[in-house]
Amino acid sequence: MPRVGTAAQAGTRDRREHHRQVAQERYRGENHRSQDRGRERLHREPPQGDERDHERHRERGDRPPGQNRQHERERPDACEDGERHPGGGAERADGGGTCCDPEPEHDAEHVPVESSVHRTDTRCSPEASRAGPYPRRIDLGTVFAIGTFVLILVLFGAPVLGQRALRAQRRRAFAALEKARGTRVITMVHRQETVGILGVPFYRFIDIDDSEAVLRAIRQTPAETPIDLLMHTPGGLVLASEQIARAVRAHPGKITVLVPHYAMSGGTLIALAADEIVMDEAAVLGPVDPQLGDLPAAALVRVVGRKPIERLDDRTLLLADVAEKALRHMKQVVRDLLVDRLGEDRAETLAEELAGGHYTHDDPITVAEAQAFGLPVATGLPREVYALMELYPQEGRRRPSVQFVPLPAPTADPEKSR
Repeated sequence: MPRVGTAAQAGTRDRREHHRQVAQERYRGENHRSQDRGRERLHREPPQGDERDHERHRERGDRPPGQNRQHERERPDACEDGERHPGGGAERADGGGTCCDPEPEHDAEHVPVESSVHRTDTRCSPEASRAGPYPRRIDLGTVFAIGTFVLILVLFGAPVLGQRALRAQRRRAFAALEKARGTRVITMVHRQETVGILGVPFYRFIDIDDSEAVLRAIRQTPAETPIDLLMHTPGGLVLASEQIARAVRAHPGKITVLVPHYAMSGGTLIALAADEIVMDEAAVLGPVDPQLGDLPAAALVRVVGRKPIERLDDRTLLLADVAEKALRHMKQVVRDLLVDRLGEDRAETLAEELAGGHYTHDDPITVAEAQAFGLPVATGLPREVYALMELYPQEGRRRPSVQFVPLPAPTADPEKSR
């Protein structure tokens, strides 16, 4: 029996010794990990010193790190729940090992700085459980994605915002011109020299969409309200121009055509229907003779009349027949627009002059020539017209062809006027 008791006691001592060795090995591993974390923190942010560390702990209401270690050294086998366990450590409630490991058995003078200042136990310290993770570094892929998003936003968002701002400026300019003139303002602005995508020329002219929009605007305007039609156009389709001209002529209120630069071909046809034409001193109008593609209708008729018919092909004869009909129709339209204002004879003469093909199609008609024709032309555009035209910039132009510094208008010198 004594031998059995002795063997049992020896087995108990062996188990205790095994538990103690396991606890020591666990403590050494935890101590090494804590020292590594302290070194990493020292590389990222330098320690602020022992005084500031103790002050921070006093504000939190807990013990400074030194006192915690001394307290744990005095009670190496105690845990927060009051239970004592062999091996100097308390078992956690979840079975995940000891709750609080004992401090090393060496003096405080030999403890590294990073361990004394930055050592935290992630299992026992509530402060460590509330601490957030370190900020992650932004990798190259994230930077590239952010840059791509910003580039797309600039390429597609900036033009949209610019167009919105431009439309807002135009609305204010419209309101200023309508207030200054007391009229309803309608604009028809075409930029013939616009360069399209990939350098392909893209020309604007009077088309059916324009005629629909202008007719709708005139229809929605009260009969007694005067209209200012601002035009900047090289011309366009005969059908669309004639529709606009007849709608202008039929409006009961006064309609004034404003020409800050030019209104050629179909634009001139529309101006003939207005009650008044106000032009810039350098602005021009143009002939209204019809064109068949790139061939003047009047020239085709003259060629057929001068050349023997047996030397003409069928296509030329067909084009000449269409050209003769187009000339006759255009003269009739001009005559109808001017007969009430100029009389039958004067309207017939002016229709032949403008639509008979006596000039090249881009021949300019100046203010003096238009007045000599008997047209109701005046000069002196309001400054609001020029301000509005500045809001129709040339699209697709990479650099301006003409540049200047705007200056205020010169004032008259009273000494020179005397």
